[in-house]
Amino acid sequence: MKRCKQLDRRRRSRSRRTRRRTRRRWSWCEKDKQREARAGHDGTWAAHPGLIPAIREVFQAHLGGRPNQIDLLALDNVDVITEDDLVQPPSGRAHGGRECG
Repeated sequence: MKRCKQLDRRRRSRSRRTRRRTRRRWSWCEKDKQREARAGHDGTWAAHPGLIPAIREVFQAHLGGRPNQIDLLALDNVDVITEDDLVQPPSGRAHGGRECG
């Protein structure tokens, strides 16, 4: 009888630790998904199917009934990229020490 009580006590403390770890991990995951939603993502990947309902809740709370966030694109603060920016001649030394450009 005494042994059963000891095992019971260990199981309860182990399950408390597991619940604390789960809450701590979900807290980290929730912050990450909120960051993704604020960054303009409309969805995300889930590491485990069990996380999907909680992740969906984060995104639905952020989207507020909108199907996507395309209307929130902040193009005003984006630098304009020209063709010259995209096509630049190489400079410096190539692999092996040969001169480039």
